[in-house]
Amino acid sequence: MKSITIYASTDSGYIVGSSTDYATAHSTATNFSSDLYVGQYSAYNVYRSFLKFPTTDIPANAVIRNAQFRGNAYLTANNSRPFDVDIIKQDWSLYDPIVTTDLDTIFDAFLVGTKDVT
Repeated sequence: MKSITIYASTDSGYIVGSSTDYATAHSTATNFSSDLYVGQYSAYNVYRSFLKFPTTDIPANAVIRNAQFRGNAYLTANNSRPFDVDIIKQDWSLYDPIVTTDLDTIFDAFLVGTKDVT
C-alpha cells in the first residue's frame, strides 16, 4: 500500500466575522489572515480557520483508507472548555487565490459545506 504526505498550502488561514451584533458576527466576514484561529474570542469575534490541501498528487483511481491531521493548541483563552474540530469539505478552485471580495462567500461556506463524519 502506497503512502503519501500532503501538507497544507501556505495560503491557509482564517476568516473572522466581527460586529457589535452577535448574528452579524456569525454571518458576515470582516477580515482574513494567514494565521490559524478557531472559536469565538470576546463577545462578537467569530474565527473560522481553513487548511487548503493540494490533491493533485493523489491518483484519480486512489482509494483513501486513512487520513491523519496533527495540530497543537499553543494558546487558549479558556483551557477548561473542550471544543470540537469539524472537517468541512470545500472546493477551493473558485477561491484561489483568496481575495477580499470572496470572504463572505467562503465564511458562509463553512456553515453549509459537506461535513466529514467518518
